[in-house]
Amino acid sequence: MRSLAASLSRARLASTRTSAVVYGVLVLGCASLWPSLASLARYWQDVQDYHHGILILGATIVWLLKLAPTLDAEPLRPRPIVAVPLFVA
Repeated sequence: MRSLAASLSRARLASTRTSAVVYGVLVLGCASLWPSLASLARYWQDVQDYHHGILILGATIVWLLKLAPTLDAEPLRPRPIVAVPLFVA
């Protein structure tokens, strides 16, 4: 029974698009930092030397969208050890 559950879990993980997981994590991260991001956007608008921040954000979004086929070519391999710094902080 355990091997059946493990194989079903692996099959579901294999069918998940890597880019969807990456973009989901990025959206959750941005949502959790929303007050800081709103403050940063106001700073970009108010300070003359930082008006290019919006352009950098746009270029980054386009780059991430163009990266999707490369991300999807790689299998999704969870690494629990990567979460250790999150719990330590």
